Amino acid sequence: MKRNESVLKLLKEHHYGVLFCWKIRRGLYYDIEPERISQYVQYFWNRFLQFHFKEEELFFDTFPHKVTDKARQEHTTIEKEIQSLNHISILQQSHYLNSIAELMDSHIRFEEEKVFPILDKKLKKGVPEIVLYQIAAHEFPVFEDNFPDEFWTMI
Repeated sequence: MKRNESVLKLLKEHHYGVLFCWKIRRGLYYDIEPERISQYVQYFWNRFLQFHFKEEELFFDTFPHKVTDKARQEHTTIEKEIQSLNHISILQQSHYLNSIAELMDSHIRFEEEKVFPILDKKLKKGVPEIVLYQIAAHEFPVFEDNFPDEFWTMI
């Protein structure tokens, strides 16, 4: 089945999310200081994830459905978990980091299995001009993961 170009772009971006989860888990496995991992989580949020969520939500707004509502709620939950890293003790950070990785993994699977097939079907009829305009107006940045502390490599 040939996918809509917009859905394909979002699917490709999920690779960054999967890698994000892997990096968190590697850091936790190697007992890296949680604040180092938390800095990466903030970096990833600020440079990529918040923009990816906004881009997806432009499509969710255009094609409301119970699965897109759930995906939007998951975005909010993930954002809250990430933001709470700034307000918790170092002792609690490992728990929150693991939770963020679990939430992201589950969210990615949900979108790929439930949300994107629905969007793909609706987008086959064409992307509404307003969505194309909104995406162009946001100028979503291209993500380059050049975080200086590669804690996940255990060098």
